[in-house]
Amino acid sequence: MKQVMIAVLVAMSVGACAPVGGGGGPITVGGMADGFIGFLTPESTIPGRSGTTQYRRELYTVSLTAGMPVTLLMCRTSVERFDPYLAIHGPVGPMDNVETNDDSAGDYNSRLIYTPMTTGVHTIYATTFSSFSSNSNNGAYRLTVTAGANPTATCPAI
Repeated sequence: MKQVMIAVLVAMSVGACAPVGGGGGPITVGGMADGFIGFLTPESTIPGRSGTTQYRRELYTVSLTAGMPVTLLMCRTSVERFDPYLAIHGPVGPMDNVETNDDSAGDYNSRLIYTPMTTGVHTIYATTFSSFSSNSNNGAYRLTVTAGANPTATCPAI
């Protein structure tokens, strides 16, 4: 927690505009991004999950082409019992071509194979399975987006 607070204070003192959680923003196919879901990460509802429950999340945007599948992988990179959860939706809005995934990459990690129905900028939600403050709701992760459907993509052991 101290490290997160120090990072936020440093970012504020130099006028940085990075998301509070440390991740989020644009990502490309073939790219990766490191992030952290923590107590200061913004919360919202997540497309594809029922109800009005708020989840900590970091948002990424990626330009995709209709009919061209991609594999999203969200891997824990810290020893906390963090439980990654992925959601993505199309360019029209939160209910456009929604897909979600919890544990298909093994050891609580998420793998999502997504074939966009529409060309444009899609939104990825890097979030957690749990909605409450617990050890499974906080931790570091790496998000990768690769071209093609890879149903055997897994995360490295930590």
